Amino acid sequence: MRIPHDLLPAGVVIAVERSDDADLDVRAAAVGIEVYAADLHPKRQREFLAGRLAARTALQQMQAHTLAVGRDGNAPIWPAGFCGSISHGADLAAAIAAPSPSWRSLGLDIEARIGTNRMRALRFALSDDEMRICEASADPWAWTRYWSAKEAVFKCCAALGHRPTLQSLQPAWRDTGHGTVDVVISNTALRIDLVGGVADEAMWMIASMRDATADLPDETARPAVAGFEIVSPLQTGAENAQGFAQLGANGTAAA
Repeated sequence: MRIPHDLLPAGVVIAVERSDDADLDVRAAAVGIEVYAADLHPKRQREFLAGRLAARTALQQMQAHTLAVGRDGNAPIWPAGFCGSISHGADLAAAIAAPSPSWRSLGLDIEARIGTNRMRALRFALSDDEMRICEASADPWAWTRYWSAKEAVFKCCAALGHRPTLQSLQPAWRDTGHGTVDVVISNTALRIDLVGGVADEAMWMIASMRDATADLPDETARPAVAGFEIVSPLQTGAENAQGFAQLGANGTAAA
């Protein structure tokens, strides 16, 4: 299992668990981690335990005094002084964490490559233009990259109490591994950075939000990247502001 440390922003740590480890239940119980509902599907139970173990390890790396991650509905609640994110996918559970004075919010998504049977189902998350771009792309990871970017950015926003529609989150890509999404939260323009890559046949996407800016600078022209839509951040920021009026339309699985 290759952990993509090269994707991490400065000061962010990552920990990974396999959700199919034979001793997962025992190790979780030893540190007081329990599933929050007895009627969860067994696979979901193991994903939850693995995610919380990964979060605990990430907090240990940060030398946090409190290692337990709480839960508010579907959202993990990180100890005071830290922010983070948890994701499950491809039989893995991973957590990233960072000190909150430096980082305002983080989002992590892990996705196995989306097959042709699921592509059309993404219409609720992708704009018409994004659908056309993915349909025309020869890149086998194009669909997965768009979906994973939106999931990671959604988690970044949700950690701040905002739940935009996935369609309103429109990445502006510099290349196939780096991009930004601009959002407006409480009348403040915020830029979320994206970095992603493929490791062990899974897409790993990290969204990170550092500082608020009152005015977003104009962006110099960038060459188009095959399979990706280059969009002005100022344009996407305005569209995301409209998307915040439609709170709660989409969500992610509980971590």
